[in-house]
Amino acid sequence: MFEIESGLLDLLPEDLRAEADHFAERYRALRVREGWAVPTGRGGPDHADSRWQRRVEAVKSAVAILEHDLPADPRPVVGDVGAGGGWAAQLFSRADVIAFDLLDAPREPGPALSVRADMRRLPLREGSVDGLLYTASIHYVPMDDAVREAARVLRPGGLLVAIESPMYVDHRSAVRAAERSARYYAAMGYAELAVHYHPVDVRRLKAALARSGFRIERMEIPRGLFSLWRGLTQRRVFAMVVSRLDTVQMPEPGLDAAG
Repeated sequence: MFEIESGLLDLLPEDLRAEADHFAERYRALRVREGWAVPTGRGGPDHADSRWQRRVEAVKSAVAILEHDLPADPRPVVGDVGAGGGWAAQLFSRADVIAFDLLDAPREPGPALSVRADMRRLPLREGSVDGLLYTASIHYVPMDDAVREAARVLRPGGLLVAIESPMYVDHRSAVRAAERSARYYAAMGYAELAVHYHPVDVRRLKAALARSGFRIERMEIPRGLFSLWRGLTQRRVFAMVVSRLDTVQMPEPGLDAAG
């Protein structure tokens, strides 16, 4: 464990560092070019354009769900996975927040403990956090990897809340989305980033959650987009998924990995 100049604790495993450093450099440059971050790499509601308004409202809704469910004592801990600059921690009123991100950009000032980590191998003990928040992040690793790791670090009964990730009605639509995204990354000059982008197939998400012992409590589609989501399968929506890790995990034997 060591601390770098930005105040970020760097707990990234050494065997992942070269890949992570390359991704972080290229992804930060893309986000600056897109207007989601300033040239230093810092991104957040105070550092970008009006596109952040929807994201802030989505995070507020997710925080409300998590805090309603959190235990009163001892003081609960929430992992903000793919936290960017860690700005979401400021919206929590009664939880300690650990902000995890692969990037090593400067952090937002605030209450979160900021940690550089890979969401596939979070530096946490088993059953050590009360909730996990994924804001526009869970699609940057294969779904099974993210869900398995979430199940490992959450306490029994803990909540996983995923918001602002592109979700599609079936595998075919998700594959087409990945192809479109690959063309976009190539056109922007960052073709290698396509391998890190995993649009969410909702059917496979449900299967992955079930395999890891989660029970879906909520899956919300933005109002006005439900019929579009069903009728135009190539179009993405930004849904909210709330899943609870069951106290007793009993995965069904022989569950089909494809859902």
